[in-house]
Amino acid sequence: MFNALAQKAHFTISDIPDDNADVNYFSLYLEYPKEGYTKTKTAALFSHREDSVKAKLSEWQRVANAVDLRLTWSKLYYDDLMQYGDTKIVTSFIDLEMFNI
Repeated sequence: MFNALAQKAHFTISDIPDDNADVNYFSLYLEYPKEGYTKTKTAALFSHREDSVKAKLSEWQRVANAVDLRLTWSKLYYDDLMQYGDTKIVTSFIDLEMFNI
């Protein structure tokens, strides 16, 4: 999916943020830099929260507080993420037909 977006919309894909981008999108909140990032607007996807793993819960909270826009696939996490700021529910790019039994 990301390769198609990069080719058609001329996005860059990298392991490090692009200081010249309008927005740096972290396709999973765990990819947000440990040292933070404030040179551009930022957005991150919050796919699922693991409350039983303290380190991941801490990262969830840290990144939710740091980014400009929080994206999630689920109403389950929407209300929690809203407390940190602008949050949107987006359609998952996962082909759910692949997971039907």
